[in-house]
Amino acid sequence: MIIHITGPSGGGKSYIGNQLKRAGYKVIDTDYINDKNALDVLKSDGKFSRKKIKKLDTKKFVEIISEKIPDNNPIIIVGRIIDMDDVMKKIKGRVLHGIYLDVEPRTVFRQLNSRHVNIIKNRADEILKLLKSDINLDTIGGLLLHKFELRRPLFTFQDDIEKGIKNDINNLKKSVYKYKILAPAEVASYIKKLIARPE
Repeated sequence: MIIHITGPSGGGKSYIGNQLKRAGYKVIDTDYINDKNALDVLKSDGKFSRKKIKKLDTKKFVEIISEKIPDNNPIIIVGRIIDMDDVMKKIKGRVLHGIYLDVEPRTVFRQLNSRHVNIIKNRADEILKLLKSDINLDTIGGLLLHKFELRRPLFTFQDDIEKGIKNDINNLKKSVYKYKILAPAEVASYIKKLIARPE
């Protein structure tokens, strides 16, 4: 069984992933894999190639999901940057259960910007050095995203957050897999029910 937990940036995905990991589940963070692949591509090619990064991401997730695991110990994938439909097409005999975190835009705004402020506070000299460098803007943007983990612009407006959540949900409706919209506090109990009665 594969469980994919996704939601808006700043919605608490990593926090929930860490809770589930402490509870003994196998948890894979998509950001960790995506960041590593992106930085590897930059190191080898000298520039970012989204197409190449996506190909590496898909290959890695296919490897992970292809592992033999019992239904009572599912692989839980936490994060945004992954096309689960594309990954699951390459694997036979695996069931995917999707969860989208239902988080208030104000909470997303507060958590996302608090995280960014802390990153900038702790790594200000490195970030300023990068911004003043002569390397191309795509590379700077890629490093801010994948090395410094600045996932979205600071102080995003509420309308932008609401539109982002709406777009996420509309895109998930197009998926061949059904994503259940849950409050973060409901996730752990829902997973226990899935394991007790796999569909």
